[in-house]
Amino acid sequence: MKQAEMEEAIRNHDRRLMSVEQILPTLATKDDLDAVKRHTGVLIEDVRDDIRKVAEGVATLTMTLQQMAMHAERRFEAVDRRFDTVDAQFEAVDRRFDMVDERFEAVGRRFDTVDHRIDTLAEQIAQR
Repeated sequence: MKQAEMEEAIRNHDRRLMSVEQILPTLATKDDLDAVKRHTGVLIEDVRDDIRKVAEGVATLTMTLQQMAMHAERRFEAVDRRFDTVDAQFEAVDRRFDMVDERFEAVGRRFDTVDHRIDTLAEQIAQR
């Protein structure tokens, strides 16, 4: 290799070395990486703790909702039984009204018969 080429190669190495020297301060050291690793571990534990708390809260809410649903179902069943009782009572009243209505119709027929007889008697009396 000629001296000019060697000098050019040295200058290239110098430029590259200067470039590396500029980058070096921005690179993390082993201690920096260890500190980041420890900090990341702490953050992960915090997140795990938060997730655990959320899971416990969800479990508590689920149990509460299940209890509320069971309570509501029992209340609806009780209301449904009461409606069945009231419905049966209305059906009994309806049957009684039907019976009263039949009796009024029978009385009406009897009045019609009596009215017809009175008309017949009135005609017979008028003919005499």
